[in-house]
Amino acid sequence: MRLIQNYVFKIGTKIAFSEWPEIIHRFLAENHLVHHRFLYYFDHILGRDETGEEDLQKCSCAKILKDCPSLGKIRYDNGKAHGRYDVLWLSNIDRQESFPEENILPLMKKIHRRYGFSESNLYYFDIDFFGRKTCFERDYSEAARKSKRDNVPFDPALCMEDQPYGSGITLHRDVCGENYLKLSVDLLHDGAVLDATPYYESMQRLLPKIKSDTFIKIYLTEEEQKKIDETNLKAEPMLQQCCAFFSERLPFTDSQNAFSSNYSVAKPLKKLAKQYGYAYKLVWNGGVYSLEKRTEKGNVILISVFCGPSHYDMGMFVSYQGVGFNHVIGNSTQTPTDQQEADAALEKILSVVADFENTMLSSLDCLFPETPSWFIPEA
Repeated sequence: MRLIQNYVFKIGTKIAFSEWPEIIHRFLAENHLVHHRFLYYFDHILGRDETGEEDLQKCSCAKILKDCPSLGKIRYDNGKAHGRYDVLWLSNIDRQESFPEENILPLMKKIHRRYGFSESNLYYFDIDFFGRKTCFERDYSEAARKSKRDNVPFDPALCMEDQPYGSGITLHRDVCGENYLKLSVDLLHDGAVLDATPYYESMQRLLPKIKSDTFIKIYLTEEEQKKIDETNLKAEPMLQQCCAFFSERLPFTDSQNAFSSNYSVAKPLKKLAKQYGYAYKLVWNGGVYSLEKRTEKGNVILISVFCGPSHYDMGMFVSYQGVGFNHVIGNSTQTPTDQQEADAALEKILSVVADFENTMLSSLDCLFPETPSWFIPEA
């Protein structure tokens, strides 16, 4: 199992992409760290009237190859055959050897302004955080999902840009302006979960006034995933009973209010969280909240509430989570128009969840393994 803490710094256009590598080098030097692997991914998304062969000589990838031929051959994703755009791309993610960073650094201003890539990713990986070097691996789950969706043989090159994971720093830039720097740190070493906060604070000092988000991602070994799959299969009848329990008790509507409703969610949720023994969290300022409670085995009951800035409706989901599993067992959509109706809707779901805890939770919980305290559920 690998437990990776990710810190995403949303730089946008506040710092030129060509200056980001210098920030990485300062970060590594100040923390006495070394990166042992340098990876890259560049792509050019073709328009609907363009074809791979016609555009091959004039695309962004062809332009950078004239300056740096060692980047390799241009590869082609025939996305149009499956309802997507065609993509021309360059990468060394699936090569055995690292790439000399010094070959790319002189081209950073061109990558930023002249080549015109749809997406550019640079990866400083296998960083020796905590004095321990851990090698990056590849996550093929999205490639498998797309291959299955398109009804084609599994292609490990699909979604190549999103596959690397491990201890490293990812620099991402795209034409949509969602430019970010992601600091990723392996936390689990010799059975102990280490604290990556000093590394985060160090990067934050180099990126003052840049907003950041954080999340933990768990990657299981094949053996661990097999055990979880077996557990999920064994628990399927019980999970269906849990879903039926909530389906019978929670109201659901497919419609929305035709006007923006006026009610607060945070205040009544905080009160209900205290009443029913849950931890309250504001997930997103745009109207996403969660209530969290641990079971006796450390697994998590999570109640997510979505209402959006307009409050046209209120969606509520109940999930049961732990390491390697996340089961949505209840959901409800309601359309309160004022505070009294909103309070009643929230009280309803909390009371139903309380009934579930008293009647069915122990039977469900005994089917799953214990979850350690470091686990963070997904809202």
